[in-house]
Amino acid sequence: MPTLGWIVDDAVDFENAAHPLVVGAREPPAFACPFCAASFPSERRRSEHISLEHPIERPLLFVRGRLAPSSVTLRQRCAAGDLAVENCTRIRLRRNGEWEPVAAIDAALARIAASRDGHFQLELENGRRADGASAPARYTVSVLMAEAAELDAVDRLFLERLAADDVTVADVTRFGDALPRDRAAREYGSALADYVLGTLIKDQGRPSGVTLPFERFAEKYKSALAVLHELDRSVAATVTACIRFNLNQFEGDAVRSNVPVLDAAFAALAALARDQAALPTRPHCPGGRRIASCPIDRLTDEVLDAFEALGTHAPRHRRQALIERAESGLLSSQDRSKLLAFSAVFSVQAGDADLSRRALRMLANDGSFARWANRQLRELEP
Repeated sequence: MPTLGWIVDDAVDFENAAHPLVVGAREPPAFACPFCAASFPSERRRSEHISLEHPIERPLLFVRGRLAPSSVTLRQRCAAGDLAVENCTRIRLRRNGEWEPVAAIDAALARIAASRDGHFQLELENGRRADGASAPARYTVSVLMAEAAELDAVDRLFLERLAADDVTVADVTRFGDALPRDRAAREYGSALADYVLGTLIKDQGRPSGVTLPFERFAEKYKSALAVLHELDRSVAATVTACIRFNLNQFEGDAVRSNVPVLDAAFAALAALARDQAALPTRPHCPGGRRIASCPIDRLTDEVLDAFEALGTHAPRHRRQALIERAESGLLSSQDRSKLLAFSAVFSVQAGDADLSRRALRMLANDGSFARWANRQLRELEP
C-alpha cells in the first residue's frame, strides 16, 4: 500500500513533467525611465537616456529681468521682485563669508535686496524627486550702494574739476584724492576718472601728461562703463552715452544723455547697425552739441560735427572729406567706422553711387555696419 510520502513524491514528479524547469529562460531585467515609456536592459543605458532626453535644468538668477552672470554687482536699490530665480528648489546663502539662517528662496533674495553693502554667495540647487538628480549653480552678488548725498558730492566735484577742455592727468589725480571715503562713492568717482583718462589717452597729441599708449583708451572706457551703466544719474548717463558711442556699442537700449546731438547720432548709427536704412535728412539738435557735463575727445567732437552738418544735400566734398579722414591719422577702428557710415549713408541719400560704393566697400567687413553696407552694395549693382 503506498505511503503518504510516495504519493507526494509522485505528485511532484508529475508536476515537474508537466511544467519542466528550463534553466536560463528567466525574463531579462528591465529598467524603466521614470519620465517616459522607454525601458532599458541596464541602469547605465537608462542613465544615458535620462541625461540626453530628460536633462535637469540649471538654476538661474535674474536681476531686474535679465539673466545674471556668475558674478554681479548691485549699485542701485532693488525693489521687490528685482531679484528672481528659476529652476531652483533649494538655496543656501552666505554673507561676507558667514552662512545666513534662511531656507526659503524668497527670504534669501529679500535679504540681498534689503542690503546696502555686502558680499553674498548663493548656492542654488534644482533637485528632481523622480530620480534624485540635481543641478547646482553658484552666484556671487556684491552690493555696493552709496547714499544719494555722497554721489551728489562726487558729481559736483567732477563738474568742477574734470568737465573742462584743458584737463590733465594731474587734475584726475587731484580729483581722486578729493573723493569721499565711502566705498561706493569712491567706486563711482573712480569710474568717472577712468572715463576722463580714457579720453586723454585718445587725445594723444595734447599736452596732458598721458604716457599710456593709444590702444589703452578702450580699457579705461570699459572699466568706467561697468560701473556707470547701472546708475540712474544725469552725469553717469551722459558719460555712459559717450562711452557707448566711442565703442560703437549700438545694441541694446537707446542712450539718453540729455545732449540732443549725441542722442540723435547714436540713434542714427544704431539704426544702421540694425540694417535699417533710414536716417534723418538733417538732424535737428536744439541746444548745440557742446557736452557740458563731461569732456569728450577731439575725434568724437569731429564725428558729431559731421553728423550735425551733413544731410541729403550735403556737398560732395564734405562727404568725401570724411572718407579721407577715416583713411588717415591716428584713429580708433570705431571712429573710422562712424565716419565711413555717415559718409556712406548721406551719399546714398544724395544718389552719389561712386562715393557710396567707396565708403560701403570699406565697411563690408565692419563689426557694426557690415550687414547694412553689403545690402546697400547689392542694391547699387547695375
